[in-house]
Amino acid sequence: MYSSYKEMEDKSKYNEKLKNNVKRIMTMEDKKQFIENHDLCVIDIYGDWCGPCKLIENEYANLAKKYNSDKVILCKENVDDGLTSRESISGVPTFVFFKNKKFKTIIVGADLDEEIGRAHVWTPVTRSSRM
Repeated sequence: MYSSYKEMEDKSKYNEKLKNNVKRIMTMEDKKQFIENHDLCVIDIYGDWCGPCKLIENEYANLAKKYNSDKVILCKENVDDGLTSRESISGVPTFVFFKNKKFKTIIVGADLDEEIGRAHVWTPVTRSSRM
């Protein structure tokens, strides 16, 4: 994990240069457009107050930089914006996968390597409830 609190704190500092790689969902129309205009849409539902969400911001932004294209988009939605009902979210961060405009799976947890690997990014079919 981390060898010190300082190492964890340093990793959690959001790199402003990476910020532009992740598209932000501000409205239901934004969400609809991202899902309809991409073969694969991954939505990171996060909270500004969520420690694990802050820890993975840079890693998610790096994935967005690597994969975002005309066919793939990784975007973010703040749970406090109320666009997704809280009843459908068991925790944050939550990753929601849409493939070819259809819901595929939802993953809860901040271990991106394990969780996205488990979801087989291109054909996500599993559900994890780890936090």
